[in-house]
Amino acid sequence: MAKNYTLLFTHPSGATVTFIYENGELSTLSKGLTTTQFWLSKHVKAHLMRNDKDDIDIACRMMESLGFSEQLTGPLPDLLASTEEVADLKEA
Repeated sequence: MAKNYTLLFTHPSGATVTFIYENGELSTLSKGLTTTQFWLSKHVKAHLMRNDKDDIDIACRMMESLGFSEQLTGPLPDLLASTEEVADLKEA
């Protein structure tokens, strides 16, 4: 399983759910969810917290069942990093 990732789900209605897994911690940001979407995102978060091999695939299937599309990216940039560290990341 990936050590650090960002998983963004978007819905045609404008609702979004973002899961950020970084260094063993999972954070969730959500906006514009209906009650059903909110509770599904809680179940998805429980799967992602396990950090097992198939959990991202399970999470994507669960969110797709309500019409969400996903985007999986690497970790978010460290906003507290010095500008030299940020330049090094861009070159890598």
